Amino acid sequence: MPPLMSQGGLNTKSGFTSTMPTFDQDYFTKVLTECKEKCSKKPPSIKSPHKESFVEACQTFYDLYQKLQTVSSDKEMEKLAGEQEKAMKKCVKSANKVLDSVDLNENEKIVSSVLKGTIITKASPEGLAYFCSLEKGNGEAVEGLLKSTKRMKEMLGNGGAKGENYGQAIVTYNKLAKDIKKDDEEIYKKLAMAVALELAIPMLEFDTEIEVDPIERYKHFADAYKNGELDPAFPHFSIWELRHVVNCDAKNDQMKWGRDMLLNYAPYFTVLTVPKEKYTFICQTDVLMRASTWTSDPRTYQQVLSGGGNDEPNAWFGRFIAKAHGIPTWGCVQGEDNAYTRWTEAGWETMMTAKWDDCGWEGVEGSDFKGEVDTRSAFSSKDYFNKLILLECFTQLLDSDIPEDEEFTLHPLRIWRSLSIIQKALMLLPTKPENFRREGSSKVKSRLAAYLERYEFKEPDEEERVEDGVLIIPVTEQGFAEGKMRIIESFQGGKQLNFAGGEAKIDFTLTDDLEGRTNFSIEVNSVHAKQIPLSVTVDDGEPISIEVPYTLGEWSKTADVKLDLSGGETIRISRQKGSFGLAIRNLMLN
Repeated sequence: MPPLMSQGGLNTKSGFTSTMPTFDQDYFTKVLTECKEKCSKKPPSIKSPHKESFVEACQTFYDLYQKLQTVSSDKEMEKLAGEQEKAMKKCVKSANKVLDSVDLNENEKIVSSVLKGTIITKASPEGLAYFCSLEKGNGEAVEGLLKSTKRMKEMLGNGGAKGENYGQAIVTYNKLAKDIKKDDEEIYKKLAMAVALELAIPMLEFDTEIEVDPIERYKHFADAYKNGELDPAFPHFSIWELRHVVNCDAKNDQMKWGRDMLLNYAPYFTVLTVPKEKYTFICQTDVLMRASTWTSDPRTYQQVLSGGGNDEPNAWFGRFIAKAHGIPTWGCVQGEDNAYTRWTEAGWETMMTAKWDDCGWEGVEGSDFKGEVDTRSAFSSKDYFNKLILLECFTQLLDSDIPEDEEFTLHPLRIWRSLSIIQKALMLLPTKPENFRREGSSKVKSRLAAYLERYEFKEPDEEERVEDGVLIIPVTEQGFAEGKMRIIESFQGGKQLNFAGGEAKIDFTLTDDLEGRTNFSIEVNSVHAKQIPLSVTVDDGEPISIEVPYTLGEWSKTADVKLDLSGGETIRISRQKGSFGLAIRNLMLN
């Protein structure tokens, strides 16, 4: 057993004094100062001719920049702009020589100091000290992060901790990582880091003041993956991409509902061949642009689907249903319109009315976000970190205190910042669809992949049958049909018929011998609380109304209605104008 330490750090048996740090503001300020001093003394080596050439080019560019700030005539401005463009080309040419020859990783100890200093700068000594004071063990967790080059690289390379709350990020990660075994799939480690980074500051559940629990959020997606509920691409996303999955504002049980609902109600939405419509097509068929109907407070995503609304509820549900299936999305606003963007196997796509050049989200322009996703997809995580993130970390320590209006301006005295600006532009390569494919081996077979196999196989149509005395007439027995509808493979087996919204008619001819069965019902699946009743007629008889229950995406049956039947008649099921989407699976007589 180790000797006990007194509060002051004195070993009461041996008498020596402990060097246990006090994690206050002075401590972190001192560490930051040491990191800056180390980096300043031994920055990455740049060959003198290359450095001189780059500094000279930046000086020319900056001189022109300053002149442009005071020019008054359009003619002079046009002339200087042309000269600045030429100067920029010289800067890029000389920067390339520097970037091709410099080795940012030449000194591992300096790299560690750079990363440590960057995190302390971003989180601030005051912020870290405050976090460490909140709870026992926080200081040791932060200290552990600052000693782990691997962990700091992971965090900084994947967008950093939300709100710069690196303390909370490492505490959450440590809690999650302790239950991940060495031989577990890599997805669990990536998911843990994504949750830790993205939920480092509180996020509220939809329409509530309840905070999303990071631990429960991790468990939700880990379990959903184990159960095969997520898109087959999910385990192959990067940590950065997974952050755009786990930040769903829905309750965990609502995400579970969303996945189950879609596979039961409209499973073919999971296999659409237009990548951007996969999962989210339900917004066009069922959420719809219409006046919203809210039935309780707080609102839920079940209500959003049922009640619809303008662009805002449609964007909400689009983001929700994609994230629920493990697909990264990024929300956006364009003027007064809400929209969103999403990952596809061919690249990120804008949805609804959004355009990359005109939208933005949480202070980030759409064009900048698109540039980042394209760049991240063009390079491996390791190359992206070494080429850009590490360079920006050196900038953080060696070229600090940059005037806000010159943040993106090349400057001869800010070499590292100038190099990072140019490097970021150089890495923005034309998008290739293959860069976005997320494929590979997995220990889990997705139920979506299993459904796709059945969908493509096209199982034989079911036949009329009797089960427990009930005559079951499958939807494939239909005759005349009018209106928008389609018959598809049902996830649970057999076939189902999905009505689009609006008017429709469909006929079924009964067998000649019904054996006295006259009680009629329909197996239905509805996601709309308010649904116009179905109308059923036998041959040319009077229509009988059948109420459609609100099943929230599960299969159920209508209440029995008594029909005047003897056998051989034709039953017509009709839907009125204004009806919402509805799925039916079997007609039943008993």
